[in-house]
Amino acid sequence: MTVIWLGRYTFNVLEEPIQWSWIPEVGGLYVFARQGESGLLSLGWRPLYVGQATQLHTRLPTHEKMSAARHHGMTALHYMRLENEFSRLAIEKEMIQRYQPILNVQHRWT
Repeated sequence: MTVIWLGRYTFNVLEEPIQWSWIPEVGGLYVFARQGESGLLSLGWRPLYVGQATQLHTRLPTHEKMSAARHHGMTALHYMRLENEFSRLAIEKEMIQRYQPILNVQHRWT
């Protein structure tokens, strides 16, 4: 399954419980997301945390926000392969500013 964020970026969806072996060994963006809120964002998905990594496979299984995301009702992990660091950082910032995820502090509007 996939979902589109910001109307143009396609992310793969892994629902809980997450099979970490399915995460690719590449750079990319990721979203800890909760589903089930009608009228909100990408077909009912609500981002709890947005991030980027040079190596998704090693970054995500031990992510420091994972426990908090699950506490806030995370139902899935969304990820998009993207090797270019400049592009990852720009999209991450745009998503955080647009969606204001509860667990992100950096790039949020004050």
